[in-house]
Amino acid sequence: MSILTWKESLFVVPSIAILILYHLYLYVRVRKYPLTTSIGITNHAREKWVKGIREKGNEILAVQTFRNQLMAASFLASTAIIMSLGAFSAAFRSGMFEEVSHALNLFGTRTEAL
Repeated sequence: MSILTWKESLFVVPSIAILILYHLYLYVRVRKYPLTTSIGITNHAREKWVKGIREKGNEILAVQTFRNQLMAASFLASTAIIMSLGAFSAAFRSGMFEEVSHALNLFGTRTEAL
């Protein structure tokens, strides 16, 4: 049995190619024109912030800012996990799996294999 059928590869291969091309484009764009992307603007603002903190000697402010960023990232990650588990729980409860899987089916077939 092959890993991908030809129908699946019609979607998977172009999707991976588009993803790779987008990331290559984004990499070149950030390197050549950094202030035209959100990544470049964020990096520029972070550089200015670090220079300002180092010149003024506000080490406590720097530590508190890093702590706040870490706490926010942890909070948002755990919230995303809880929300996705809740969505999966609601979508795949007993008796609802067939209904949800048929609603998400793009090919219109009713077989359990697809």
